[in-house]
Amino acid sequence: MFWDLLVVLPTDPFYVRNIALLNSTLVNAIINWHIANKLEREGDEKDKSVAFILRGAYIDILSAAAFVVGGMGWVQEIGPAIRRWAHEETFDQYLANLAKECEARDANSK
Repeated sequence: MFWDLLVVLPTDPFYVRNIALLNSTLVNAIINWHIANKLEREGDEKDKSVAFILRGAYIDILSAAAFVVGGMGWVQEIGPAIRRWAHEETFDQYLANLAKECEARDANSK
């Protein structure tokens, strides 16, 4: 993934042409990912619901790309399908997966 983000992505012609929008969207997604990690590890149940929402911020990159490709009309048309696909995991499934992840992290730290 580091190779793709640091080497491949910066040379992609679509990304280079639209770097102002796509890079700021990518930065925001990464920031939200870090905030979600902190909320999951240090927060209560409400914080986990916020983390669940924040983890989906990476999909904004696809929405921004759809906007670049076809404008507001296209992103409004394709946006719901993108979100349905990206958010197939329910909150209960997220909590179950998070519990497994925490158990594995705890087991590895021993």
